[in-house]
Amino acid sequence: MDNEQEKRNTVGYTESSDYRCLEDLEETRFMENSKMIRLDYCGMERCTPGYAFGPYIRENYVIHFVVEGKGTLQVEGKYYEIGKNQAFLLRPGVETIYQADRKDPWMYAWIGFHGYPCENLIERMGFSTQQDVIDVGDAGIPAGYISQMLDHRELTFADYLRRGAFLELLLADVIAYADVPEKKEHFSEEAYVELAVKEIIANYGHPVRVSSIANKIGINRSYLSIIFKKRMGVSPQQYLIDFRLEKAAELIQETGMAVRAVAAVVGYTDPLTFSKAFKQKYGCSPSLFREKSPELMKTDLKGKYAGIHNL
Repeated sequence: MDNEQEKRNTVGYTESSDYRCLEDLEETRFMENSKMIRLDYCGMERCTPGYAFGPYIRENYVIHFVVEGKGTLQVEGKYYEIGKNQAFLLRPGVETIYQADRKDPWMYAWIGFHGYPCENLIERMGFSTQQDVIDVGDAGIPAGYISQMLDHRELTFADYLRRGAFLELLLADVIAYADVPEKKEHFSEEAYVELAVKEIIANYGHPVRVSSIANKIGINRSYLSIIFKKRMGVSPQQYLIDFRLEKAAELIQETGMAVRAVAAVVGYTDPLTFSKAFKQKYGCSPSLFREKSPELMKTDLKGKYAGIHNL
């Protein structure tokens, strides 16, 4: 196994007096299938005066919640001064620089995540393409949830569920505080997409056509493809493929089912086609994937764990 594969099979946990971080969680074996978003990492830090990070471009969404102190954020020509009880967003593909104040450096907690409906969630929190900073009322509340995620860092299914629960509570509290008015539509795009997702989840193990899903929920295929891509970031067909393969990954690692049987359960009639698609998504064959077991790497020095994400 090469270094990149080894990295993808570890989760890093760093803890010191001023820094706690849990990294590369998305690479654990517990697949999330239809989860709203996927937690990649989380952490907390009391920064030193003037500490800066960037310029850097992220591959996922990151939100920092400022618990104490202040600092600045630069993003796409915009400059923000940020203080206690505010949060700032770093978007994937966008270069950012942020820096702690030299006299009153901030302490913040953060989550890094990705997933199909992230843009919708971000909008509900109050962020927009023109607004990268929001008020959160009491940043100690989301920071408390993040602390709980860090406390439940073991690579067990129980801790995986706990981290997911704390993440959803965090999102719910931030969205509730933002109180962004709902968009009222008689037949909303979101409702159609939710129905389509439910159809995919209910029927992924059988032959599924996008046209049949569209017909069942009462719209044409072209319109479904447009609104699905708009809301979820991928086509209905790609969502179906991803869901099948993630379910397959779960079955491969959590059961003793033969690869051929797993392929059939998730809707593949040809095991060879299944194996090729699986390797394209996960970088290894289904058999090798079964042998992998994630390991928690613990350190006490920031930056000592050399994982996938540059924090």
